[in-house]
Amino acid sequence: MHKYLGRDQELVRAAQEYFNSGNSELFIKEVWEWARDLAQKKYQMDEDSSSEVVLSLVQRADRCLDIFKEGKYNNLGAFLNVYIKHLIWNQRKKSSQQKILYIDKFPEFGYVPEFESRIVEEDDRIILLIHDLLTELEMGYSIVVKLRHHIRMNLKELRYLYRIPGNSIQSIRTQFKKNELERQSVRIQRRKILDRIQSLNAKITGTNLVKIESLKIRKLEMGRKLERKNQDLSFRKVANLLRSNENAVRKVYFDAIRILKSKLAQEKTFVRKAA
Repeated sequence: MHKYLGRDQELVRAAQEYFNSGNSELFIKEVWEWARDLAQKKYQMDEDSSSEVVLSLVQRADRCLDIFKEGKYNNLGAFLNVYIKHLIWNQRKKSSQQKILYIDKFPEFGYVPEFESRIVEEDDRIILLIHDLLTELEMGYSIVVKLRHHIRMNLKELRYLYRIPGNSIQSIRTQFKKNELERQSVRIQRRKILDRIQSLNAKITGTNLVKIESLKIRKLEMGRKLERKNQDLSFRKVANLLRSNENAVRKVYFDAIRILKSKLAQEKTFVRKAA
């Protein structure tokens, strides 16, 4: 492979580590920020959409490098730009499909996918397994994941959070209450938007053709508003609670997701063999 400067050189070194040992951990540590910057700065994606792109890349890291090697490409940086661009297109296509689901079909009215199912896209039986796997993570990882997705923490994790310099039991409790109120507010806003979409949907079926296009445009606007009402705690707020740097929190989060994915795959393999 060619030699690159700066980040490119670090990526090449990390990729070579995978080719030599089969361990993609170093590559994932190097590539997640690359993907985030490309999604946010070049393609103007918001935080949540860019996070989905990064998560998708983390899940596909091994396959990404295998394709690079099998295709006998020379420029890893250029290859990654194209590969990540395709992940971005897939994410936008997925968002459009979700928009159609909310605006036109309403098969499960008001349904919001849970954190666990977004990671592994498995049925409800996997959720309990993921909760068990969260307890196996190092505490620093589990706290970041649980804060981001509003998952109840155990007493040991809460004590760790309270003891961070600058935090106190009262300040953490106050922030938790504030976060929950904001979350409840988002849920109410989502409910109102969905009610308005349902009302528009009813009007479309019972109105003349002249007004249909106007109503469809209003439904699309409501769908966009719905998309922006995300209940996950932002990385900035997680970092504030941990008295940490936002980029550091992002890195810990995606490392935790990678570890969870690996553990889940091992558990599912064990279950299949036991059966």
